[in-house]
Amino acid sequence: MKKFCALSLQILLVYIVVAEDEPRVQFDWNACVELAIYNNRDLKAARFDIAASEENVISARSGLLPQAKLSGSVRRSDGTDEERYGASISASQLIYDGGRTWDEWQKRKIEAATSSTDYQIESANVRYKLRMAYVNLLKAQKMADIWQTILKRRKESRRLVNLRYQAGREHRGALLTAEAREMEAEVEVQQAARSMELAKSELLNIIGIVSGIKNFSLKNEDFSLSAEKTAEPPFADIATQTPSLRKQYDLKKIAEINLQQAKRSRLPSVQLSAETGISGVWPPEEESWSVGIGLSLPIFEGWKKTADIRSAEAELTATVERYQREL
Repeated sequence: MKKFCALSLQILLVYIVVAEDEPRVQFDWNACVELAIYNNRDLKAARFDIAASEENVISARSGLLPQAKLSGSVRRSDGTDEERYGASISASQLIYDGGRTWDEWQKRKIEAATSSTDYQIESANVRYKLRMAYVNLLKAQKMADIWQTILKRRKESRRLVNLRYQAGREHRGALLTAEAREMEAEVEVQQAARSMELAKSELLNIIGIVSGIKNFSLKNEDFSLSAEKTAEPPFADIATQTPSLRKQYDLKKIAEINLQQAKRSRLPSVQLSAETGISGVWPPEEESWSVGIGLSLPIFEGWKKTADIRSAEAELTATVERYQREL
């Protein structure tokens, strides 16, 4: 964030110092990448998804930890002026639930990894779009410069033809041809300017800046490939580590856990609980405490659990098919 703020401040200072009728700032490729990382809405949404999934991991893990609760009350009954006060603290600990809470924790961790994979996929898509928009703007700038040069030369050519025509050394057809070529170049200059503005808008849209920057240009950079060759890993190793394949594998693991949870929902759950407190008229002095073990066993829920199992099985089959397709 500090790096982004410093970069934004530098760009703002350039805006203030440079004259209004000149390009306010020149972007290079690295500056566009940095701005897109912090401003592109798809990347920002993916980062928030990662943050949410990490919090879901903490939330799921809390089910395995002891739970404590503090409560208080004030009661007054009909027919009496006495007010009874009470305060208590209770604690509970899950002993056994068939592993459903543990499975939920593991599933949330896989979902967090999937969110990171989604960010990598989105980052690759944004880089591709940004590169295409960057190249298109470079081409548009180059074409605009070329047509400006052509227009300048055709203006000079028309001026020379006109001088020869005035001197009687050139016929009228040559003059009209020179004027037509000059007008053609003027039209091409206008079209090149519009194409450049469209390319700028596309680049800014991908970067994530929708307002505030219009008058800018790109630096001419050398993007020629290096002659040095580096050893490349085997294609099979690259293919098995692609983000899309990792995502499908994680989704398959999540579907397996969902099926396991659906089957384990028929198992009983055991919970240990304890409570202590005081009650009575003010000041309350009646002490009480309790310790117990609770057992819960589902018997019949209208075939809900059977339907959940079948749904999880179908979901697992679908994710396996998608995973095999990616392979």
